[in-house]
Amino acid sequence: MPQGRGVFPELTVRQNIQLGQMAATGTPRPVDEIFDYFPRLGERMDQRAGTMSGGEQQMLAIARALMGQPRLLVLDEPSDGISPLLVQQISRNIVDINRNEGLSILIVEQNVPMMREVTTRCVVVEGGAVVADGAFDRLEIDGVIDKYIGV
Repeated sequence: MPQGRGVFPELTVRQNIQLGQMAATGTPRPVDEIFDYFPRLGERMDQRAGTMSGGEQQMLAIARALMGQPRLLVLDEPSDGISPLLVQQISRNIVDINRNEGLSILIVEQNVPMMREVTTRCVVVEGGAVVADGAFDRLEIDGVIDKYIGV
């Protein structure tokens, strides 16, 4: 999922989700399953995506990606431009998706509180080279997070 959400603003929530189904290599995922993670989307199926808040669009982009039943979900800056309340909700969604689906999720993110919530392993890259790798708590204790990411 690209940074900046990348929803199709003129299409409805339903149509955006259906596009995700088209990416499935096997049997498409039933749309109703996605509402377990994002019930707000179920309430807005006929709403145009471009009229939704940034957080709702982010939820839609993640939902659309999940519809293709990926083996690896890659999220680029999922907290970008979203209110802190919706960042917390999306963080919980990501953790639930990982636990319930057994899906590996790679997140490129600079939001330290979000990373603390969702990661089991953190890799810090600077200038294309890995400078640290390990459990978030360990990297935080060692000062790596403050050095490379903290503000």
